[in-house]
Amino acid sequence: MSEVHAHVVVIGGGIAGLAAAWRLEQLSPAISVTLIEAEPRLGGWIRTEHWGEVIIEHGPDSWVASKPAAAELARALGLESEIIGLRADQAETSIMHDGRLLPLPSGLSLLVPTRLRPLLTSPLLSPLGKLRLLAEYLVPPRLDEDDESLASFVR
Repeated sequence: MSEVHAHVVVIGGGIAGLAAAWRLEQLSPAISVTLIEAEPRLGGWIRTEHWGEVIIEHGPDSWVASKPAAAELARALGLESEIIGLRADQAETSIMHDGRLLPLPSGLSLLVPTRLRPLLTSPLLSPLGKLRLLAEYLVPPRLDEDDESLASFVR
């Protein structure tokens, strides 16, 4: 039986498009892949910026060490030596606010608050934001089980 030759066009050179194109090429030499990207650089939202001695990673998601798929892909692509881990003395996540780096409050797990006090003392939330946070305890849970978009949730 002869191999089927296929030509696949991947639209978008972000991390998903790059991973899809790479995976297709790994599946079979009979698959030819064309990657189309509108921007002059690949990577989509993901990019690295150096701000003095601080490395700022931009992107829709950060590298989650508890999920091994990204590390496995980096290893397979020969990029393992390019991975920069957190230094123990600087293992905090910060947000740029008004030209300053402010640490995220402690007690966040993947940005989900697990402790109230650090959020209430953080300069990242305005006084009105802190009041709204406290009022969250008064908001009744939704009764329907329909999916809710992130956009409607934050409105």
